[in-house]
Amino acid sequence: MVRVYLDSSFISRITDYPKTGPRTLCDEDKHAVDQLSDSDDIEFVTSKKALEEFQKSSDPDRRVILKLVYRLMTKISSEHLVNASLYGQALYGQGTYGGSFDPLYDRLKQIFDDDDAQHIFQAVKAKCNYFLTLDASTILNRARAKEGEVRAVSGGMGFVTPSQLQAQIEEAPAGPPP
Repeated sequence: MVRVYLDSSFISRITDYPKTGPRTLCDEDKHAVDQLSDSDDIEFVTSKKALEEFQKSSDPDRRVILKLVYRLMTKISSEHLVNASLYGQALYGQGTYGGSFDPLYDRLKQIFDDDDAQHIFQAVKAKCNYFLTLDASTILNRARAKEGEVRAVSGGMGFVTPSQLQAQIEEAPAGPPP
């Protein structure tokens, strides 16, 4: 079984279908999503961070659809970004008095924007093999630019678009993933 974390940038594109334009999936990615969704060997997961971002949508129709999609999905439990001490803990945002950020989250924030680091943190903690996103500028490009550092901190998790994920899964040898 391959675990694939769905970034909110990917899930939110569902509300764009069947529109055309810069925010929709290209034909290659649409084909890849079709192929990937037929596989029983892929477990798609996300976290509460995606729901948090969906609830910020200024479009009420989009917000309702995204909340429903999130609720229909199999979810992973969200991990705390802050290591609690005597005085409490926080799930997202700034640390509380008496706690410190998880070292993994601190390392991810040195590479990625805060919201992206939170998603990637959740995916790493969930032991995902891939991080599926359409966010080229702040995730994919940064992951490529600092590939060695990102692979070390993310446990080798791949950062991919739908078509890249399909190609990698098709190329993988039969048997359990590494």
